[in-house]
Amino acid sequence: RVVFVDMDSMSIGILEGNRDLLVEQLEKEGYDIELDIQVIQNEIGALDLEANGIETGSFDLVTFIDLAGGAAIFGDPEVWLEKASELLKDEGYVVWHEGIIGKEYEWVQKIFQETFPQNEAMAEGRYFHGIHDQDRGANILYKVVNTPGIATRERVERIEKAIESSKKILSLARPNNPSAILIGLTEKEMLELTKSQNLGKEARRVIEKKYNGNLRALYYERGDAESLEAAKDKAISWRDSLSEEAQARFQMLAYVDNNNMDREVAGNADFIIAVNELSRMNQVAGVIREEIVEGQKLDEVLHIILALGLMDYERTQRIEMKNRILDLLSVMVDNPGELENVDINELLKGTTFVRIKSLFAEMAERFSAQEEVLRSL
Repeated sequence: RVVFVDMDSMSIGILEGNRDLLVEQLEKEGYDIELDIQVIQNEIGALDLEANGIETGSFDLVTFIDLAGGAAIFGDPEVWLEKASELLKDEGYVVWHEGIIGKEYEWVQKIFQETFPQNEAMAEGRYFHGIHDQDRGANILYKVVNTPGIATRERVERIEKAIESSKKILSLARPNNPSAILIGLTEKEMLELTKSQNLGKEARRVIEKKYNGNLRALYYERGDAESLEAAKDKAISWRDSLSEEAQARFQMLAYVDNNNMDREVAGNADFIIAVNELSRMNQVAGVIREEIVEGQKLDEVLHIILALGLMDYERTQRIEMKNRILDLLSVMVDNPGELENVDINELLKGTTFVRIKSLFAEMAERFSAQEEVLRSL
């Protein structure tokens, strides 16, 4: 099924006149199909789907060829893309016209990225021609994961705050202190360890390149004493490979699930012993107790950046760093209001805990949001 929507009566007339040619061309290319073409004269953003018999979430492809740049815009591109999200299946394709590429059209691409944060440019991102701009096409075919349940503005505000506070923490943190961060994952998350490790490696690459960082993110199975010991041993082995001067500046910080620290729960004893031994080690800045909101997963990138801020604060006690840590935590915790009662030093000692939620609960959206933070850094 093809639905053609255009406000321009001339375009509607051209399509009507070429309908038979389109069918003929498809037949030449080997497509033996009954082609159902519905032609609607309307502005796409104002299109009433129900009145036109169009079902939401039923389309594989929505195209905006030559629509968003190069000429006067009739309508709101943000509304157009909201309509596309309404029309598309959970996974689909969008042709988006990015305008004559330049600073004056950056906003067009930003709106697309906000609406479809998880996207992949097909054909290696090459532009292709529509009818206009024959000298330099500006249309791109994207494969997208469609998450219409997420409010675009809320998403943008959360990510922008995460980016802003992350940049400030990394700019404040003293550079080149070797830092090892132990991050606990659930058994299920350990099965997807490659994704977490890749995010950790990318965070390390970005931070080392842009902020003169020197870090390792190491993962262990949450609540498992042996797994925690193995991650700690890897951190110590890395420290011992450094110069004496660098070894003296080494710091380590671990995140542990607060539920695994309950002595009344059977099976926690060995893990509690391992955590207590870790917290008493020299050069361990802190053991951060957290509770992950049920059904959600931790954000590796934000945990790494938060750890760097906490380790710097443990050494320097700078008020400015404390404020930036609280800014980042306000994006990460389940209830930002609870931060009014959080003492960073008590958090480092492991005598209090925070309830953590993901930037976004959906897996694809969560990874995409973290990648967006890294791109901005």
